[in-house]
Amino acid sequence: MRATTGRFGWAHGGLGAMVLAVVACGASSASTGREGNLGHGVFQYQCDTDQDPICPEGLKTMPGCNVTDNTLIPAGTQCFPSEVAVGGRFRLLYQLNRGTTNVGNPVLKVVAPDFMAGLGDGQFRANKSGVVGVYTQSTVDSTLVDYTLIKINAIQKLQIQDAKTKRKVASPTALAKGPIATFTLIAQDQNNQPLAGAIDSFTWETSDPKIAAFVTDAHSASIQVSAVATGTATITAYADDSKTIKASFDVTVL
Repeated sequence: MRATTGRFGWAHGGLGAMVLAVVACGASSASTGREGNLGHGVFQYQCDTDQDPICPEGLKTMPGCNVTDNTLIPAGTQCFPSEVAVGGRFRLLYQLNRGTTNVGNPVLKVVAPDFMAGLGDGQFRANKSGVVGVYTQSTVDSTLVDYTLIKINAIQKLQIQDAKTKRKVASPTALAKGPIATFTLIAQDQNNQPLAGAIDSFTWETSDPKIAAFVTDAHSASIQVSAVATGTATITAYADDSKTIKASFDVTVL
């Protein structure tokens, strides 16, 4: 099937939401991503680094989606995040359906770069809240091949998790002197749902580095803490330099 082209437009709403108008036929199928609204292929989300909480450690895809045969994915498996965090970095790929021809190697583009910027090589960064259209353009005649919508949400809450248990860290948390513990920061929306994307603006602080010191870079989604000496210290994580959104817990070194 040749890709069906159509009229493609947008209108900004009060929150920067976009309404896309397209005339074409659609299709649906199980996939390792999200079926394009025109049914000509699949948009695939990939974690740009291991700092993206959506993907399991060591993988670039969401849980259960690291396969090449679409039929192996159980029905209902989520392979494309519902929301991306403002400031989040990630990668997008587009895979044509086998029956779509005469479009060359479609190029990914963003309708509104002020909402979501292309950084090159399939990498993108979400800049502000809203709904943004991402589309693919034919390299044969520059016509529209497919599109999808991505919801971008500002970070509303933070949750600190124990990297081993993948659960919210308790406060206080007891640590034996000597071993190193790892904690991970998860960006959330107002409903406590995790937001996708690797965030570069995270910052960690310790109230007393003589008791609990950082072993790794404090500007990261995860932090390694060394229990240095007996006592109690508070570990605090911030969404950005404004320090408006934060989460914290106490560490008691035994």
